Amino acid sequence: MCLRQTFDETREENYISQPWPAHTVLDVGVPFFILIESYSLQFDENTATGGVDMTTRLKWLASISEVLELWVSAALSSPDNTPIIGSNDIGYSRSASNELIRAINTGLLKRIEIYKSSLEDFVEFDASFVAIVEERFSKVEEVIKDEFC
Repeated sequence: MCLRQTFDETREENYISQPWPAHTVLDVGVPFFILIESYSLQFDENTATGGVDMTTRLKWLASISEVLELWVSAALSSPDNTPIIGSNDIGYSRSASNELIRAINTGLLKRIEIYKSSLEDFVEFDASFVAIVEERFSKVEEVIKDEFC
């Protein structure tokens, strides 16, 4: 998240998806589900406590949608057990598709619905950006249902 914050602070225009922070973390071996979970935990904790402003929480949702897009794309491009970028060398290989299927089986689609419904809280704050993020979640959800369920 520090990479994302650093990136966001260097931009003057509205937040637009640039996946280099996610790619950097994935390239060093962090699994997709861990990256999603880290954003999710931050979002959930700070939503419950009101610990950060709406802009930051909305950016976390956007980042989650971005990582999900990267994950689905990687899973579609490596449907077998081909190790994904960032796979570590400790005796097992993981693939984006295997990770994604495991996440689907443990409630990923339900979680995407929760993310989408959370966006309703931000419509009055930034309706156009919310629409972009919601569309990204919907596209990811559609691809998952079409290709992996």
